[in-house]
Amino acid sequence: MSKLFLCVLTNFLLYNYGIAQINCTSLLKKKFENKSYSPAELDSLIKDFSKLRACGLDSVALEIATTSPGVFNTLIAPPMQEPNKLITYSEVFNKIKEFKASPEYPSILKFHIANKTLRSRTVNLKEWSKDSLLFIDIFEWDRSATEKGELDSFYNFMKENKIGEITYYQAWAIFKNQQRLMTPTKPQKKILWDDNQDSTLAEVIQAAKEQNKRVILYFSSWTDITSRKLEAELMYLSDDNILKYIRSKFVFVSILIDDRSKLTTKELQQDSNFVKNADNRGAKNRNIQTYYTHSKKIPYFIMLDETGKILKSLSENITKKTLDKFLE
Repeated sequence: MSKLFLCVLTNFLLYNYGIAQINCTSLLKKKFENKSYSPAELDSLIKDFSKLRACGLDSVALEIATTSPGVFNTLIAPPMQEPNKLITYSEVFNKIKEFKASPEYPSILKFHIANKTLRSRTVNLKEWSKDSLLFIDIFEWDRSATEKGELDSFYNFMKENKIGEITYYQAWAIFKNQQRLMTPTKPQKKILWDDNQDSTLAEVIQAAKEQNKRVILYFSSWTDITSRKLEAELMYLSDDNILKYIRSKFVFVSILIDDRSKLTTKELQQDSNFVKNADNRGAKNRNIQTYYTHSKKIPYFIMLDETGKILKSLSENITKKTLDKFLE
């Protein structure tokens, strides 16, 4: 018992000694540049910033912000009017507090907990009635999967194939892959997919010259919830005329900053100014966004003339009214 007590006491003292070594005032004043960080550099920045947990930063909100693609990049983006401004830890600290207080946070938190649990929980069909609720939390933003009875199909798949000793996350990946193999390929309408999706920026600008049109670049990511909601509410479901108008009046390109496609020879040659340190198309796209906007914020619209010069942008308070005004 005495050995256990000494062990607990030692760990407690070491933990509190570590906290005592952190000067919160100095740490909050630290600054970093607004630039394109490599994965290693970003990990190092997040690790250093995470020390602020000892200063009251919520650990779970920090974990969500730093593990959800695009969220942390959005938080550290400087304001448009000061694109080259150094960012303080204090500013990001406050943004994470605002993020935690936002109306969307409870749903995001529920998704995060469910996703994390399913990645580690081993399949146990005896507990399915309880574990299936985690999938419902995942599908909260897309109820169509449950409406189609997909969870029932998933359960039957696991039962028939005696799935066990792997996590639910791994089982779901196997199930979805089998579905893809068994389902005949057919063209599907994708939100904001366009004919210029695989074009280089050089080709887009050349097309604008030939058609005497301006260019609309729309920066988003596959995983950004805000972008998906904006597209559904403003451009796709509520008022399809906006999307038709954009495609008829402009050379439109939807640009994904998390596209993991390999760079093509054409991109390496024609978009050479944007492929430095880029190991995939998403990295190149982020370089394009940084070049024009000095920002990593998404969703983000910019308008270019037929020479590639930026005319205007829209990233704050995107509504039908502001989007209509932007398109004038």
